Amino acid sequence: MLSYLLYTIVSFSGFLILFIINSKYRTLSNINIFLQIPIGISSLRFFFHATTVVYQTPLTYSLINAFDILGTMTIVCFYLYIKRLVLKSNVKIRNFHFFSPILLIVVYLLIQVIEVPYRPIIRMSYAACAMLIAIFYCIMAFMLLNKHVLHRPKDVKSFAVQDQVIHNWVLFLFICACILILIFSFRVILYNFYDVTKSQSSLLLGSSILWLVLFIKIIMTPKILYGYDILSNKIDAIAIPSLAMESIWSYSETQAITNEKDQRLSPKITPFLREHFHRIEVATIFNKFLRNGDASIDDLAHVIKIPSSHMVYLFKYHSNESFVDFKKIIRVYDALTLIKNGYLNSQTFESLAVEVGFTSYTSFFLSFRQITGKSPQVYLSSRAR
Repeated sequence: MLSYLLYTIVSFSGFLILFIINSKYRTLSNINIFLQIPIGISSLRFFFHATTVVYQTPLTYSLINAFDILGTMTIVCFYLYIKRLVLKSNVKIRNFHFFSPILLIVVYLLIQVIEVPYRPIIRMSYAACAMLIAIFYCIMAFMLLNKHVLHRPKDVKSFAVQDQVIHNWVLFLFICACILILIFSFRVILYNFYDVTKSQSSLLLGSSILWLVLFIKIIMTPKILYGYDILSNKIDAIAIPSLAMESIWSYSETQAITNEKDQRLSPKITPFLREHFHRIEVATIFNKFLRNGDASIDDLAHVIKIPSSHMVYLFKYHSNESFVDFKKIIRVYDALTLIKNGYLNSQTFESLAVEVGFTSYTSFFLSFRQITGKSPQVYLSSRAR
């Protein structure tokens, strides 16, 4: 009955995650769809395994076999999920990725239905092909992670926490995929060469525990379902008095206040922090104040009608970014918005750099790559695919 309880918990957890994704993360369905497919398959698979523990019928065994076969799509879906997660949600996915697992499923069904000679050899060949496909996509996933996650620039502090969350999540998912491949391989070997039912049951229990760990991680940290566009999404969805850039602002001092002048300013500024943050965002994000290439911290203070000393204090003690890096972030986001709106259909990158406030294309290029992890040209080509 322990296996029944475990399979039931795993299936329930999977269904709960599917509900969470489809109720709270529908705007990111183009990313999370490739996470939902293996979660849905595994949830139904363990549901039927739990049913079989109590009600052993030919139908439940047939359903178990069907979802065991569909499990070959798990590693492919994991790869496609990671690809969309790290390369932005607008990356097109080619249909040929699903050709090989679907072909394997068809071949497996034919083997079960049609009497063919050399059946054990064909069955082992099928298992070997399934393992090769899984290993191939595992290698593809590793290459993707190595290029776009493990070496992603982390120079801007406000992106550091988000980067670390995504970094840890995709590595965890990759490790889970590798372990699932190992379990699958052992099950294939035992089934085709030894037919050891008890050992296969132990491997199934191990697989269910791994899926449960994966589900618990998603439930405990649902923010991993966002991806690298979370900051842009927040800025797009800003609503007064919400802040678009919570990760940049700090309500507590980022360093000890030792300067006597700053100590006198603290009680004057601290009660109004959220108001100041909001007014800065309105001026820079919506009113495009930083498109002025010569904009200084004093100019920004004048625009939002606070003393320059207050503005300096805010960026010194209540911002995770210097004013220089803050300008980079706002201007790069402004450039991303213009690119999405088709600015480069008739203009050049040099013109875009000047439009958003950079004094040269070089500074624009370096800032763009530092913040997005891609050069402007690579970013544009990835959107075109």
